[in-house]
Amino acid sequence: MLETARGGILKRGLAYDRCDVSVVLNVSSDHLGLDGIETVEELAKVKAVVAQRASRAVVLNAEDDYCVAMAKDLQDTVEVLYFALDADNPVLLRHLERGGRGAYLQDNTLVLATGARHEALLDVRQMPVSLGGCARYNIANALAAAAALAASGFGNDEIGAGLRSFVSDSKHNPLRSNVFDVEGVTVIVDYAHNCAAYAALAETARAMTPGRVVGVVAAPGDRRDADLVDIGRTCAAGFDDLVVYETENRGRVSGSVAALLVQGARLGRFPGEHLQTELDVHSAIRAGLALCQPGDVLVFGCGSSISELTEALRPTKPEIAQRIEMEAA
Repeated sequence: MLETARGGILKRGLAYDRCDVSVVLNVSSDHLGLDGIETVEELAKVKAVVAQRASRAVVLNAEDDYCVAMAKDLQDTVEVLYFALDADNPVLLRHLERGGRGAYLQDNTLVLATGARHEALLDVRQMPVSLGGCARYNIANALAAAAALAASGFGNDEIGAGLRSFVSDSKHNPLRSNVFDVEGVTVIVDYAHNCAAYAALAETARAMTPGRVVGVVAAPGDRRDADLVDIGRTCAAGFDDLVVYETENRGRVSGSVAALLVQGARLGRFPGEHLQTELDVHSAIRAGLALCQPGDVLVFGCGSSISELTEALRPTKPEIAQRIEMEAA
């Protein structure tokens, strides 16, 4: 399996000429203004290159209009499989009615469908990456994976076993929804760095607790000013408290990225008393944890390493820092 990034396609092209099965998960507003790509429509054309290199099948998100549009440019011999979190998605339903294959979520069950035959694969809460069914973005990823595996010839039992066994922890999948307990506070570490990712993580955190949801957030400095403001506005809508820090400023003056994120949060009418700036990542994590009570969830976004969390904890909670390091080893 190969993951192909937008930047790699634009700078160096694909690393392969053909593949059996391609998967395009979504197209959202990110990386715009970079490498000559100014609009989401242009970004969709770049991602469509992956779909167009498949010789057997392409898995597309039925809930993303840009993904759906890619189907019309595929060769007639290439099968299209759709996935959707919404079992009543019209694109998916029309496709299944015509005898096509797909995957969808029905209540808490992941279902594989081939025309009139719909087979329950597993309860999504059995998948560690779903975080007890709270992480809907990972359930969507699992639907796409199940469809791709089915297109590759794997049986339902094999697919189900794989989804049950995959763990997105700091050892096997670092910086992708890694979860830690810090004195009763659930800390989610993820390299979230755009609106879609922060919105998804905030939704997940909200589903995990009746308590408060705190965001320790940043974004890469090579994004456009408007994009950084939008990220701040998105975070304001998703979190109860925000601590803004800075990471990869990529040529911007210190403090400027954080200022744009704060501007966005204020445009989202975020209460000033729940918004603070700590440019240093370790100080930001400690400030975020200080806002939490046991049972709350803290999301640490745009992190570049698990060590950022452990080094933030080490001065006052060395035993927890050591435990997290051992988990990641």
